[in-house]
Amino acid sequence: MAFRALLTQIGFTNDQATSVIDEGIADPEDLVTYTHSDIKTFFKHLSNRGIHPPFGSQHKFQILRYWVEKRIPLGLDVSSELFTNDELSTWGEKMKAAADEKDAQKPTIAAPSAFKKDTKWRIWKEQFLNYM
Repeated sequence: MAFRALLTQIGFTNDQATSVIDEGIADPEDLVTYTHSDIKTFFKHLSNRGIHPPFGSQHKFQILRYWVEKRIPLGLDVSSELFTNDELSTWGEKMKAAADEKDAQKPTIAAPSAFKKDTKWRIWKEQFLNYM
């Protein structure tokens, strides 16, 4: 029952919270095996069933997933009551910082595609030299 209250606290309606629980996510601990993209897929699945939680609630649910992901390996409790508005704010900033750091590590120069017979040599050569 505490998880349903948490879901409504982050903006889900009672019906939407029931749908999340009916799909097998009945406790924060259930989120431990989900990835960021799994949650996106989960919300697409709900949308296909005609359940449309607000975007802000979906984002807060992602923060909840991130909070669980970081606390479980440390052996910390992930009870619904512990995920307060302060935790939401703090872990939302941490999740954003981690995403920004991941984006910063991506290479800005992409490798040229494989050279093929119909490829323009000069353009491909410039791309290759730039990549090197």
